[in-house]
Amino acid sequence: MKKARENKLFEKARNLIKTQKFLFADQDALFWSTTKKKILPRIYNEQSKFNRKDTIICHFCKRLLWLPYPHTENYKQWNIEEVHKVLKCHYFDNDLNEYLKYKKEFEERKGKVKVIN
Repeated sequence: MKKARENKLFEKARNLIKTQKFLFADQDALFWSTTKKKILPRIYNEQSKFNRKDTIICHFCKRLLWLPYPHTENYKQWNIEEVHKVLKCHYFDNDLNEYLKYKKEFEERKGKVKVIN
């Protein structure tokens, strides 16, 4: 982040977005605004094989699919039913169950909080 600020990376990316159209504007503008690029191995940004055991970071992002016709799909990790049914991914079930537990606790606490005017 320090280097990005020094090189005004985000300012360059915003200016690029103003003048050009990109498929994935935020990512593409950042990529094309840099002079040095380091492409990390797929295990740090897996976007399609959701059950690989060596994956470190799984990126649930919008995907462009060509069949049966060109379209996109965008299932996020908190869309649990779609993650299971469409992506057939159960690899993160422990994390999803923990998320549901904390979500329920938060909603219960939120319901008990009184608003004072």
